Amino acid sequence: MNLNEWVNTYINEISEDEKDPQEITVGNYQTKYFHVCPGASTLYKDIESKGVDMDMAERSARLQDALYFVEEHIQRDGYEPDKDYVMVANNIAKNIMKMAKLMGLEEEHNYIQGHVDTIEKVVKEKGLEESIMNLTEKNTPTDPSKWSYYKSQAKKKFDVYPSAYANAWAAKQYKAAGGGWRKSESVNEEIDDLKNAKFRLKNVYKYLDIEYKTTRRGEKYVQINYIPVTKPQSQNPEFVNVRYEDETDLQNIGKALKLKLKESVEEAAKRDYKKEYAKYGKSEKSKKYRAELNKYNRDKGTYGNGDNKDASHKGGKIVGFESESKNRGRAEKSRLKKSK
Repeated sequence: MNLNEWVNTYINEISEDEKDPQEITVGNYQTKYFHVCPGASTLYKDIESKGVDMDMAERSARLQDALYFVEEHIQRDGYEPDKDYVMVANNIAKNIMKMAKLMGLEEEHNYIQGHVDTIEKVVKEKGLEESIMNLTEKNTPTDPSKWSYYKSQAKKKFDVYPSAYANAWAAKQYKAAGGGWRKSESVNEEIDDLKNAKFRLKNVYKYLDIEYKTTRRGEKYVQINYIPVTKPQSQNPEFVNVRYEDETDLQNIGKALKLKLKESVEEAAKRDYKKEYAKYGKSEKSKKYRAELNKYNRDKGTYGNGDNKDASHKGGKIVGFESESKNRGRAEKSRLKKSK
């Protein structure tokens, strides 16, 4: 972003309540952020009396407003500055000092460097806060409920969450309340959980139920029960667990696995999927259906040959063979549509 774009950006972000007695008019320009620098207000209040080029003085005032805007906004809660702000501040300051020299007021503008120094300091400090946040995320809280409480307080306190500043604040409050951390590979474990779940759920014949549980250490996890395509008639479902921290984390896991996950799932409570599946497997219709498929395979000499192909139905009749995943995936999609 060039200097002109930055000036336009800060003008568009000015709030209606940002009016201060220290704001002044320089030429045709009304300052917005000179309250950040009383020295600038004093100097530019009667800048015309110094016999300077007023067009240049107005341009200098606009650039100073942009500099003070950066300084004020990066110190607000939830604002995440990076090194680009330092680069922009230095470029603005360089242009201001060039104009100051042309106006013969270079010494009077020595306050400009102090604002650049402040911006550099804030960026550095917030960088440390972000490092603290990353450090806490790689460890497990010794008191999960207390840590969860202070994270919820951070969500209420800060406009932007999650953010480095908000999480650093939560960590500070948690520690002050007696909370601690233990070294663990929980983050890597969560990633491994998700990778494992993606692999295991690649070929699912039938999803059963989803359970939300907590370990003895207070770690939350979601258990997904399912029947794999390799064992479509099995009465013993398989399951995969994925750990998570909060509802947002759970939703991200759901997106990755293409499942709707939510801790308070009413539908899951209403239905007993294991019982439904067991009942279906014992029905006369199901037994007749399996017997028909087995006979077709025996007649074709393919029964038990491990070719991973199913006899496929169309219009109620067996029409040939196709891959297990394609055939059973179509059957599962059909069932889900009917259940809506």
